[in-house]
Amino acid sequence: MGAKSVAEKLRVVLVRPEKPRNAGAVLRAAANFGAESVWVAGDTQWDAENLREVRVASSGAWDVVGGLRFVQTVAEAVKDCALVAGTTSRHRRNVPTPVSPREFMMSAGTHSGPTALLFGPESKGLAAADLALCHATIRISTRASFPSLNLAQAVTVVLYEAALVRGGADAKPNEKLASIGDQEEILAALEAAVNSTGSPLPRNRELVLAQLRRMLQRSEPTEGDISLLRNLGKRLKKR
Repeated sequence: MGAKSVAEKLRVVLVRPEKPRNAGAVLRAAANFGAESVWVAGDTQWDAENLREVRVASSGAWDVVGGLRFVQTVAEAVKDCALVAGTTSRHRRNVPTPVSPREFMMSAGTHSGPTALLFGPESKGLAAADLALCHATIRISTRASFPSLNLAQAVTVVLYEAALVRGGADAKPNEKLASIGDQEEILAALEAAVNSTGSPLPRNRELVLAQLRRMLQRSEPTEGDISLLRNLGKRLKKR
C-alpha cells in the first residue's frame, strides 16, 4: 500500500467562523481531499437551523467527515498536534515568515503526528493570539490588489496541495514531535520556576513568553526533548 497523503493527517480548524454555509463548504473540501477532521474553535453559537445550513452546504460531506467538532478555544483544538500552521493574507509582526501551501506540506510530510491548519473568521482573519500558537504561517499567492479568498476557497487550495504530497516514506517515526499542549506545559513550568526565584517575569511578560514560545517552536522539540526538560524541571523544583 502506498504512503498516505499529508491531507489525511490534517485537522482543519475554523476559528470563530461567521457563516454556517462556509463551514459546510469546508466539510465538502475536507471530504474531497481526505482531511482527518474539521473543528470549530471559539465561542460560535450555532443553533439547529445553523447546523442544518451546514449540512445542506456540505452536500453529504457531513457524514463522510463526521460532522464538526466544537471546542471553546484554539489552544484546546491544537493541544495534541505536533505542527500547527495558520493562514494569513496580511503581513504580520512577530510571526513566522509566510510560506506557500506546498512548501508547508512538504515539511509536514516529513513528520508523524497530527497537523492542524488554522483558518480565521471571514471578516478579520486570525488574531495575533491565534498565530502565536503556530509553527508556520501559510499565504496563498493571489493578486496583490485583491488578496482575500472566501474561507472555503482558501481551505480547498491548501488541502489540494496537501493531497499532492505523500507522507510516510520520509517521515520520522522515531522523532515524534512534541504536541502543542506539551510545549505550553513546559512554558508554564518555566514561568513558575522563574517566579519562584522572587524575580518574576517583567511587565512585558506576554512578549517574553511569545519569544520563548517562538524559540521552542523553531527547535521542533520531540517528545523526548520535552521529557528531558520536564525531568530537569522536577529536579530544580526539589532544590
